Amino acid sequence: MKYLCFVILLIVFSCNTEHTPKNLPNINQTFYSFHTDLFTTPLDSINSKIPWWIQHHSPFFELFCSHVIKIGFPEEKRFPVLLQSFVADFRMQKVFHDITQQYPNLEPYNKEINEAFRFLSYYFPHWTIPKVYYYHGGFNQSIIATDSILGIGLDKYLGTHYEYYSKLALPMYMRQKMTSDYIAIDALRFYISGLFPFPFEQDHVLSRMIYEGEIQYILKKIFPDKHDTLLFGFSETQLIWCEKSERSMWRFLIDKKKLFSSDLLEIKRYINDGPFTTTFPRESPARAAVWIGYRIVSQFMDKHPEISLNQLTQITDFQYIVQNSAYDP
Repeated sequence: MKYLCFVILLIVFSCNTEHTPKNLPNINQTFYSFHTDLFTTPLDSINSKIPWWIQHHSPFFELFCSHVIKIGFPEEKRFPVLLQSFVADFRMQKVFHDITQQYPNLEPYNKEINEAFRFLSYYFPHWTIPKVYYYHGGFNQSIIATDSILGIGLDKYLGTHYEYYSKLALPMYMRQKMTSDYIAIDALRFYISGLFPFPFEQDHVLSRMIYEGEIQYILKKIFPDKHDTLLFGFSETQLIWCEKSERSMWRFLIDKKKLFSSDLLEIKRYINDGPFTTTFPRESPARAAVWIGYRIVSQFMDKHPEISLNQLTQITDFQYIVQNSAYDP
């Protein structure tokens, strides 16, 4: 009996590692703590340092100022004053202090992000490896990205019970994912979705499910050691509910003719974050339909090992993936 258990464990372990790349490419990736640079610059020196930030950290600096803290662009007349005001605000100073307390050493996150990009570079060698910037954005955008830069707002990852999150009345389903565990996952998810955008000409519930399922499948490949609860943002109980309710969810979507609905509210109901998926029981997680999309994509890839991850992202006919997955939970 003990021998049988050992054999079973060996088989499971072999299956889990069979498709994991053995030789990942080494990549050169730059990490920059912009939050420290900005908030440790004396207020009377900010104006004179703006040209240096533009020269050394464009386009990140312009994106941060225009899209995150929303003070406009450096060439605008009031820009220096507005940037000084942001840095001088006592609440922003307090948050910066809390960031430095919680993240005195960012090297573990640098390593985790770099390792994920090594996997990504293996599967998508033509994709650019971005510079990574950590910033404090005043509780605005968590992540910003282009093909060459990736910005991460550490002010959005200060823990479920962080005092300002309560003062901002952020719902608990959001705060539960505002922890350090989600820094790398959120950053890579946002970056991948930017380089692999959704084709809006076929926008309905099913196509969104498959598209989001593909992103989840990629995340699974580049974070092979991450638990599904983190990759999906589900609790253990919610994940078990999805596994037990897979067939009933799928049948509901078919019977109620939801799959090909192009109604935006209907799409959001199944794809967007929230406390749970409306029309499903309250035990369900939000984005439960994305989990089904992931299951379809996984089954499709299992049945077609000749298709690479890069080729998967080039299939724009999402119904083709469903039909050739033979998905029938």
